[in-house]
Amino acid sequence: MMNRRSIILCFCCFFCAAARLLAQPIGPAQPVTFSADSSRATSGAGGASLVWTLMGNVRILQGTTTITADKGTWYESAQQGVLTGKVRIVQPGNTLTATQVEYNGISKVAVASGGVTIVDTGATIKSATAEYDMGRRVAQFGGGVTVLDSGATITSASLNYDLSQRIARFRGGVTLRDSNSTLRAAEGEYYSATMKADFRGNVVVTNDSGTIHADNLTHWRATQESFAVGNVKVDARYQRTQMFGDTIHAFPQRNYTVATGNPRLVKIDSVSIAPETSNSATTNLPPDSLPANGFRYDTTVITSRAMEAYRGEQEEYRATGNVMLTRGTLQAVGQIARLLNNRELITLGSGRKQAVVDSAASSDSATNSATPDTASAPVTGAPRPDTTAAATAAGSLAVSFPDPIIWYDKSQITGDTITIGMAEQRLQWIEVWREAFAISEGKIPQRLDQLRGNRMLFTVRLDTIREVRSEGEAASIYFNYDREHPDGVVRAVCDTMVITFDAGQAAEVETIGGQRLSDWEVVPEQNVAGVESSYRLEGFRRYDRLGGIAQNAGQQQTNSVVIPSKPIERQVEKQSTEEASQKRR
Repeated sequence: MMNRRSIILCFCCFFCAAARLLAQPIGPAQPVTFSADSSRATSGAGGASLVWTLMGNVRILQGTTTITADKGTWYESAQQGVLTGKVRIVQPGNTLTATQVEYNGISKVAVASGGVTIVDTGATIKSATAEYDMGRRVAQFGGGVTVLDSGATITSASLNYDLSQRIARFRGGVTLRDSNSTLRAAEGEYYSATMKADFRGNVVVTNDSGTIHADNLTHWRATQESFAVGNVKVDARYQRTQMFGDTIHAFPQRNYTVATGNPRLVKIDSVSIAPETSNSATTNLPPDSLPANGFRYDTTVITSRAMEAYRGEQEEYRATGNVMLTRGTLQAVGQIARLLNNRELITLGSGRKQAVVDSAASSDSATNSATPDTASAPVTGAPRPDTTAAATAAGSLAVSFPDPIIWYDKSQITGDTITIGMAEQRLQWIEVWREAFAISEGKIPQRLDQLRGNRMLFTVRLDTIREVRSEGEAASIYFNYDREHPDGVVRAVCDTMVITFDAGQAAEVETIGGQRLSDWEVVPEQNVAGVESSYRLEGFRRYDRLGGIAQNAGQQQTNSVVIPSKPIERQVEKQSTEEASQKRR
């Protein structure tokens, strides 16, 4: 058993040893050993240290680090050296090669130059120069950098690479290429473990779907998904279509893109200009054969709260929430709009009665892009959950626009769903489903021609409405003129009405009775002058170009037309149950 004197002596010895240890100079955490085919030691300045010259198969060991080279110089007191000729530094999980390396055994920092290459887990980095901190496992690369990582090639002027977390930080311009996409930016980070790029400054992403431009962008290589923020623009490939927004989320594998924050869609079409002619030998030729004076550009612009793009067999753009659309002299507002590029269709409205297939529906349900057939089965056009979520994310969706309204060729058109059909990028027809109502300006501003029905079809030629067909409880109010002078008003109610236009004015009106006989009423001018605004169809509403009700548009309709439950026999003779028609010029 140790006595008290022995215990005190042990403690004294321990503290003396610790004091001698602390008094020694600070050296490398781990000893450095070296060997070579030949070595020669010389004294340094003042003979205080040795300088070793190593030749052939130089090998330096420090802990788990092994350095090999053709030759080298080692400064023993400083514990550092310069190695040249096929230098190779090996650590668990990575290897550095270069033509020259300056290595400090105390700080464990290697400064490499000349064909520098680091092979890390799953990645290879090449540059002109590098500074590798082996203790912190962080490397700085310069003089032009190339990174090969899981099928991607990334180039940049300089790079900071964290080998432990496998995070690359690029500066001085960066380009990432793989088999699916090419990304360019001023700077950014690449996360090798998750194959994610987070780039900033004039970012451009190009793939099979198109090109994205943005201030900042995050890209996931595994799914090709991109999330762009700030001045975002998407150019569709092979189409003159661009989508803009504050933020855009693209999912190429799903052929889906959504934009929020002031989204805007711009589509530019080149339209041939052919002169109108009455020569039957010319007008019977197809449009492409007509003598052309040249072409013009028609630009479609759509703005909304949220914008989506579907690309696949049917390319579609869908706008949701406070939609505004312009195309030449055509303007429209509503809550939902769809642009189907391949079929040259634009639809506006909720789609409860539209005959245009939704992107998510079967293509077998779609009608072709020719003039629509009333027998076509309507298909839902209600927005998918993605639309609602995207629109809600953009902020409050206070409904300020009715759904929908179109202004075209001095006419205002409203209804539940409106479809605009084009051919060769030129407007051909406008179809209105359910609660269809048209208001047209005549020769005198106060005298507004009106037409109502369950379905309307406007036929357009050379950018002018040439015929309107209203079906299902059709009703109209049209103001007559004797040359340039007002000449009363004509009111009509029937099952179907067809109006032919000449030079923008109604030239012929045909009413078709069907199950209900047609009803005509002619009001002389003396009963119309001064009270023109009282001649209104039931449901008359006139809107400004932002969708608000125009001033005095909703006044009392003292002479409004109401669809009768049966024909008014005092105004029209009884007809057979077979379909009968009347024409008025």
